[in-house]
Amino acid sequence: MIADSYRSSGTVYVKTYTDLLENAKQYHIEFIKKFDEIAQSLKNNEEE
Repeated sequence: MIADSYRSSGTVYVKTYTDLLENAKQYHIEFIKKFDEIAQSLKNNEEE
């Protein structure tokens, strides 16, 4: 249990929202790149 782990070690790890967001981007970079490609393609099609 998390509480038991904290009690035994006394260690708390804190990350900022920015750090968490950057980690999420790294984990999902392939998805994000594909999304950007599709969005750019749709934008280009609308401009035609």
